[in-house]
Amino acid sequence: MTFLRELFAIWRSRYMDRISIREIAWLYAIVKGSSSRLCIYQGGCMGQYLTIEPDGRVSACDKYVGDDAYCFGNLNRQSLAEMLVDGDRLARVREASNALIQRFSGCENYKYCRGGCPHDAMLNERFVAGVDCCGLKPLINDMKMEMEESHGFDHDDQRRL
Repeated sequence: MTFLRELFAIWRSRYMDRISIREIAWLYAIVKGSSSRLCIYQGGCMGQYLTIEPDGRVSACDKYVGDDAYCFGNLNRQSLAEMLVDGDRLARVREASNALIQRFSGCENYKYCRGGCPHDAMLNERFVAGVDCCGLKPLINDMKMEMEESHGFDHDDQRRL
């Protein structure tokens, strides 16, 4: 997290108007009040963004390529509607993904990150004990503090000080 926080500070102070770091720029825009157009901050993204591999396999997104649990089928054998509407695999992974992300809803910054990327949350659950946040809390707090200092904006009250 230290890296992202330092990267944000450098980007915000020197490069924001010249270089876009997609994940940081969108998160900063969300903290400023915009809605997300980036999947990882939308919440409930499972099944909304698909990856179709050259062999016809359809996966939840590019992060799940090669993970059979998140492969919905193969277009050479069935239609997309059969995979996503008629099949139950999407419903199962969507339910599990939403439950995992929902566990982060107690975080003070959940309204900004919406729990982050389900794939990242799954990895955190596997490899990091006691995770109750998507991990972006320190970065979001830095963003809120920067706005308060530079713009006189009390982000929790959504008004100028």
